[in-house]
Amino acid sequence: MTKKIKKERKKKTSKKRRIKIPNKIRLTLIGIFVIILLFSLISLTNAYQKPTTTQTTVTIIEYSQAGSYNYIAHLNESLIYEGEEILRLGEGTIFRDITRNINGTFLYTLSANKKSNISVSYSTTAQIETEFWNKTYTISSDTPINFSGTSAIFTNQFPIDYLFYENITSQIEEETGVVITDPTLIIKMNIKLTIDTNGETILKTFTPTLTITLRKPTINIEEGTENRDSGKITKTEDFFDQDVVNERNMWATISFPFMIIIILAVLITDSDEELTEIGLIHKKIMKKYGEWIVDIIKTPKKSSSDTIRVNSIDDLMKISEELGKPIFHYTKDKNYHMYYVLEETMTYQYHLSSDGKKIKIVKCPKCKTKIECKGISGETVHITCPKCKKKGSAKI
Repeated sequence: MTKKIKKERKKKTSKKRRIKIPNKIRLTLIGIFVIILLFSLISLTNAYQKPTTTQTTVTIIEYSQAGSYNYIAHLNESLIYEGEEILRLGEGTIFRDITRNINGTFLYTLSANKKSNISVSYSTTAQIETEFWNKTYTISSDTPINFSGTSAIFTNQFPIDYLFYENITSQIEEETGVVITDPTLIIKMNIKLTIDTNGETILKTFTPTLTITLRKPTINIEEGTENRDSGKITKTEDFFDQDVVNERNMWATISFPFMIIIILAVLITDSDEELTEIGLIHKKIMKKYGEWIVDIIKTPKKSSSDTIRVNSIDDLMKISEELGKPIFHYTKDKNYHMYYVLEETMTYQYHLSSDGKKIKIVKCPKCKTKIECKGISGETVHITCPKCKKKGSAKI
């Protein structure tokens, strides 16, 4: 029988167990993995809330245009200018009584940062402005000019017939009976600009002005304040943001492995609790004899059989092999372990006490009373027989 039991025990293989990791380390690692996973999932959610396509404004072309005026006043002979026949812009005051006529010149320039098809159409008008009425006259009709490249330039000459406009003002005064105090003449270059580049077209109007006083001893000529203009052609395009896709892929790549790591950490690892002295002893016992020990959830029922306590698990193991009986293990907490070998008329027992010390049964040499004594293995303890009061010592 004994040989058969030994043969069967040799065939047994140990059960697959989880990887034991100290509880604090295990929980700390799992906590770190969970934090990293939560952070990556939040970042992944935020990345998916970002649009992969955004609209951006793209500048197709930039341009600037300017209109500048000049004039030449033809004068009668006079003492003030000592025989000068003409007076150009900025050379002096134009006195009305010594001026025969005035001719104006307009210079238009345009520059762009890209080659384009440029079309300019212009007309010239003169407008009399008063505090009561306005009246407009056409000097020249629409004149189109086409250019190709990054610039455009043209000039236009026109008369400034201030006497004609003064006479018109006087006639209207006679008709209406209303005297005009400060009439002015405004020359306007009405420019229509068209720029076509890469299929995009810009339409722009531009009106440089020249203001001239009427019915004054001196003729004051001033350019308008809005004789320069700049602009650009823009369009809205959909822009695919690859960085958003890369961000999504990055956080997904981080999230998935940590999700697997957490699952594996929970499934294949277990907490290796900090053991007391008795826990360490039990762990060593299970490591050495775990294949032959059967865990039970209740203590064996008491019967008429006698109970014999042995001094070591090795002694209990010898009895188990001789009888061909398994060792039963019962524990109610981590500091209490009891090991049994059951026979019909006898129960063999090895007990680890709650303080982690071994229990040894000795007999009083005088009255033969069985006495329990506890201690650490190898320790000598002093005992007193509870029956005859004989004192002695025993080695655990």
